Amino acid sequence: MALVDANLQFICIDIGAYGRNSDGGVFANSNLGKAIAANTLQLPDDSTLPEAEHLGKVPYVFVGDEAFPLQKHILRPYPGRGCPHDQPSFNMRLSRARRIVENCFGILAARWRVYHTKIAVRVEWVNDVVKATCVLHNLIHRIGNRAGVEAVQCREIFKEYFCNVAPVEWQESHVTPGIFMG
Repeated sequence: MALVDANLQFICIDIGAYGRNSDGGVFANSNLGKAIAANTLQLPDDSTLPEAEHLGKVPYVFVGDEAFPLQKHILRPYPGRGCPHDQPSFNMRLSRARRIVENCFGILAARWRVYHTKIAVRVEWVNDVVKATCVLHNLIHRIGNRAGVEAVQCREIFKEYFCNVAPVEWQESHVTPGIFMG
């Protein structure tokens, strides 16, 4: 079970619960679940929602699915299908927020082949493997493909060299504007 922020970063992970346990049960027994229930998590103070000062201050919340309890700091969908019009709209918006977690797990699984099959390490190492991939996921996602200033400058120097200082006579005939013909 994991807590993921809006930037697809793992904030908190709880590893080791068996798949047969419900998400709600795993959460209730996790350190995070216990801290939320005991109100000891030191969340930010309540604040107003953007463009909704008239609604007053609301608490910071975690988004869960039907398996989670509705609490002051945990939002879950309305139950049932025959709800008034605004409840399905709320459920849809909440579902979109929950999709961030699903996307994060999807990226994690796609990035690390270890998740494509049964994890083939000693049982006592599994938690460390999962933790390591989550930490590396965060690092790779944070750094991403953003090149540093030096890398961008280096590429510009090589471009100047290849195009103006030492061009080869055939290079222009192999390049269509916007498309590399290699």
